[in-house]
Amino acid sequence: MSTYLVAFSINDFAGYASYNDPYERQVKFITWAQSSAIEQCKYAAEIGPRLMAYYEQLFGISYPLPKMDQLAVPDFSAGAMENWGLITYREASLLYAEEASSLLDKQRVTNIIAHELAHQWFGNLVTMEWWNDLWLNEGFATYVATLGMNALCSNWHAYEEESVENVLAILYTDSFCNTRPIHQPSVRRGSQIAELFDVITYRKGAVIIRMMHFFIGDKAFKRGLNYYLQKHSYINAKQQDLWLQLTEAAHLLKTMPHDLDVQIVMDTWTFQPGIPLISVQRHYFTKSATITQSRYRMYDEVEPPQMNESPLQSEPCWFVPISYTTDSQSNFVSTEPRAWLRCQGGEVLPLELQDLPYAQEWLILNVQLATPYRINYDTGNWELIIKGLQSGVFKRIHVMNRAQLLDDSLSLAWSGHLSYALALKLLGYLKHEHEFIPWRAALNQLSAIERIMRQTSEFEEFQHFMNHLLDPIYNYLGGIHEDADNRHHVAHKTLINRWACRLNQADCVKGALKYYHRWFILNNPDESNPVPQNLRTVIYCTAVQHGDADDWNFFWRRYTNSSVASEKRLILLSLSCSRKVDQIEHYLKVIFREKSLIRKQDASQIFEAIVRNDIGFHIAKDFVMHKFEKLKQFYESNRRELAALLVKIAQNINCQRDYQQMRTFIETQKQLLESSMLILRRALEQAQLNLRWRQKRISEFSSNLYMHCYD
Repeated sequence: MSTYLVAFSINDFAGYASYNDPYERQVKFITWAQSSAIEQCKYAAEIGPRLMAYYEQLFGISYPLPKMDQLAVPDFSAGAMENWGLITYREASLLYAEEASSLLDKQRVTNIIAHELAHQWFGNLVTMEWWNDLWLNEGFATYVATLGMNALCSNWHAYEEESVENVLAILYTDSFCNTRPIHQPSVRRGSQIAELFDVITYRKGAVIIRMMHFFIGDKAFKRGLNYYLQKHSYINAKQQDLWLQLTEAAHLLKTMPHDLDVQIVMDTWTFQPGIPLISVQRHYFTKSATITQSRYRMYDEVEPPQMNESPLQSEPCWFVPISYTTDSQSNFVSTEPRAWLRCQGGEVLPLELQDLPYAQEWLILNVQLATPYRINYDTGNWELIIKGLQSGVFKRIHVMNRAQLLDDSLSLAWSGHLSYALALKLLGYLKHEHEFIPWRAALNQLSAIERIMRQTSEFEEFQHFMNHLLDPIYNYLGGIHEDADNRHHVAHKTLINRWACRLNQADCVKGALKYYHRWFILNNPDESNPVPQNLRTVIYCTAVQHGDADDWNFFWRRYTNSSVASEKRLILLSLSCSRKVDQIEHYLKVIFREKSLIRKQDASQIFEAIVRNDIGFHIAKDFVMHKFEKLKQFYESNRRELAALLVKIAQNINCQRDYQQMRTFIETQKQLLESSMLILRRALEQAQLNLRWRQKRISEFSSNLYMHCYD
């Protein structure tokens, strides 16, 4: 047993018992919490054993211990920790209150429990040899958690939604110059280990494991995992050990070409930073296409040398599985590669696709986002895709691919690889789109633009454009009004309402305030809350945003009186929606006060929410710069959390004066924050991208705003 997995707890908590097999009573589960919250343990006690049983079947290996304790820790710096047989969680990550928590809270709790239980095999039973392969632990746990959720809660569509979320996060993060490979060649200090717990380790790890699952097939994947876990139980392993077992299974089942093996392919994804841009040039007369690759960066100019640790490396090359379909085929079921984009001696070998359809049919690569790469088609194919999306049969294109088309086109337009004329023309089809995932992808891209537009004289036009785009889906989902039969997708309804209310859409704001006032006038607001659980995140924020001191204080009292972890977390985030300078200044003092009623674990998340508030941004920036010595004392030795405050500010900068000020400040703290310089450089790079877009792309975006999105 690895020493980092040893844990013990001394407490006076209450326990909620359950078993992973009610007949054989095999593994005893006890979910522990403060006695006042014991009823909130019921869901975790029920879903945990079911997830464990699923993993035993998936891996073909029984959980080896006689018990599993799940412990809700009141103030815990990590979200959760997979200690063998005694998993520790933040209260909001484990507890669920049927009468107060939302469905999204329930899904979040399920995902975290699924992740930690997956570690009992990947990480605990077999542990990486050293921290440079941490991604094997975290990437696998992240990926198989989605498999577990999908198997037990299929109506949540967790596999599709989490997969898209992970792919899009990586396509964004890995498009910076300041990124890193998944596999770290040299990890020698504790601070270096802490820095590895990032989006690259978790999400890119999950995404490339999913890619591998697709290109070797389900049977080979499961068989290879079983071989690997059996062979390396109770000992350490490297990523090469896993590749060997998976290759053996894939070649045995003939699901992978014999001139390729898993290590050849995966080494190009784990040892190199970045993601590929796949360029597709169709030759319509010969019914063929040429496919090439290059590293995708969000802009061409290189960061100033002093902000880079080392000069940019030579252009990388990836082994890329290529799946595709055409208009007449519309086969979005077959995710296995129909061809491979290969490398030879580090050089890119272009790929020629033959026997493609005639000029009137679209071609779409990367079926169901099986692989993390951006795609730029020739203009003719983009036009054919747009025509297909604008037709009445656009649902023939898989929902995950509709999401990627939106994400790619808007990202490519942001970076100047594609015109906004094309990107906004494609975006216009959204007025007919009813599915969550494409809206999630589009609004994720538009959020960076919205933050910049808010600081310009053109924001009112952008606001008008966005409300026009949102109106059809807002009405389709029933607006801010509660679903009596819960027929609408909760995450989708929340997302659209959040945007509508933030953009001051009249019906949304009026409806949200009406719900809130019903609660505000009650004599016993801590005992009864008429605000619909699944809409509270939007309604609370809107109430604070449009409220006064009485409303802010009302929510603060509800926070101090509540015993429901998810509700307390939601209220803390909602308090950051205030647009009153004095309230935000007061809130920042309360957050970082010693012996505050706000737990230290929640401080960074609330701070991030304040920074995203356009009024709160400058107040938070000035607070950090003027109170940095106090913040160093507050976080003590946790330099990572301290650096995270600066990262959140830098990411939201969009004017030159703020950029220079923040860059100078980071330089003065360079020695203190040495272990976090990669994420700080990436945040400054993001600020530069914001400035560049405002200087070079905003005029093209604004001039095309109405042309393609108004009927």
